[in-house]
Amino acid sequence: MRVAAANIKPRPDKPIIAHIPQSAIIARHRCSQRAGAVRVGGYTVIEQSTALPAALSIPRKATIEGAIEYSGPMIISGTIEGDVTCISLVITERGVINGTVRSESVTVLGEVNGEIFANTLTLKTASTVYGDIFHKNLVLEDGCYFEGRSRRMTGQLDLELAD
Repeated sequence: MRVAAANIKPRPDKPIIAHIPQSAIIARHRCSQRAGAVRVGGYTVIEQSTALPAALSIPRKATIEGAIEYSGPMIISGTIEGDVTCISLVITERGVINGTVRSESVTVLGEVNGEIFANTLTLKTASTVYGDIFHKNLVLEDGCYFEGRSRRMTGQLDLELAD
């Protein structure tokens, strides 16, 4: 079963913690499966079989140790202690990755400690990157902090993601 998009049914007594497609559940949560739906933390994620994979969102208070490989887009608000490989990646203001990043498109608003391999890399204002970056297109906004080497790639990045 593949989750292409997620719908969250909000409950007023519980905050929304993450939009987690079934194909990308990587943390241990109390969840029960039903036909076409997954329950995570009191919310129901409903399977829809038509679009691209849903974005995997790591909430601010979450810390994940280990490598993550996901065939869709990711939004990191928490901390990842390991390598991240995905189609597109946004690291929010409080997001931290300590490891290598490989993605078609990377936007950093938070912090990365490690190498970044991306066809398109954007370092936003107040972002911090410690490590070498390998890119085809690079955008550095005023106020970003980057310490390392920058190398332009001549060819496209090959991600080899498993479906």
